[in-house]
Amino acid sequence: MLGWPAPHRDVFRRLLAHPKLVPYLVELCGPGYRLDHLPLLISQHRGSEGFALHGGPLTSDGAFNPVLQYRCVNGQFYNSLLAMSVQLSDHNEGDGGFCVVRGSHKGNFPVPDEFMHAQIAQEHLHQPVTKAGDVVFFSEATVHGAMAWNADH
Repeated sequence: MLGWPAPHRDVFRRLLAHPKLVPYLVELCGPGYRLDHLPLLISQHRGSEGFALHGGPLTSDGAFNPVLQYRCVNGQFYNSLLAMSVQLSDHNEGDGGFCVVRGSHKGNFPVPDEFMHAQIAQEHLHQPVTKAGDVVFFSEATVHGAMAWNADH
């Protein structure tokens, strides 16, 4: 998306250094943050299935994953990889879409495969209620994914 022809790429480029977002990026990543990989745009139609949970501070066998770590030491945040989800439309309760497992960035046990594929314990998934233009920051150490899309927009 950053390499799309102008003017289509411009809105995505402006987000990377948006004056309202930069203070949060510096606080959560430190000065001199960088873009690790290209942005991704997901647009779903009613009935779309979403996608599997992923991320977390541990590998599937329970080993520490230094690539996706989060730590807070003496009040200072350390994130190996921070994600930013920019909402292009309202997400009301039950609409589906972006979801997280709250607190999973602090996990010390591997997440069962059945959970990662939404076969068990779906009550632990949290779909934040957001408005178009809202930004949700989260550590990639947080288990996250997308729930089935139920809205008409």
